[in-house]
Amino acid sequence: MERHRTPASLCRLDSNHQHLQRHVGFSDNSAAETTWLRGRYLLVRYEDLALNPKDKTEDIYRFVGLDMDDKVLAWITKNTNSNSGSPSDWNYKYSTSRDSRATAESWRLRLSYDIVRTVQSLCNQTLSQLGYRPVHSAAQLRNLSQSLVELRTFQPIL
Repeated sequence: MERHRTPASLCRLDSNHQHLQRHVGFSDNSAAETTWLRGRYLLVRYEDLALNPKDKTEDIYRFVGLDMDDKVLAWITKNTNSNSGSPSDWNYKYSTSRDSRATAESWRLRLSYDIVRTVQSLCNQTLSQLGYRPVHSAAQLRNLSQSLVELRTFQPIL
């Protein structure tokens, strides 16, 4: 069941969006405001991690200067792969195993088009810069055969 969004929660969303723009380099004055992030920040979208957990985790380990242990790779394979375990394990809400590819855009089946349209109107510029395609109808929102995530590679701020 979807929770009703109040004006207060939309104000928090707008405030969070403005904070993201200021501190992650998506505002007109971002060059001066992001100097403290140089060499310390790697943008990772949830969808990129969910769709390519091994590659994205290797990118993160490389960015922080660590070698990825084989045990980490084994854990990722076991806990994010739809071929691991039994299907009943994937749906168990307290399980750590999920089909990460299936969960990446599952929000599209839970949120109403009105909520998505409101978020898009508040965060349009940032969503676009982060590589998210806008939704123009309820039918498009529910059509999981068309991803709303553009393929992008984000380089660290150096």
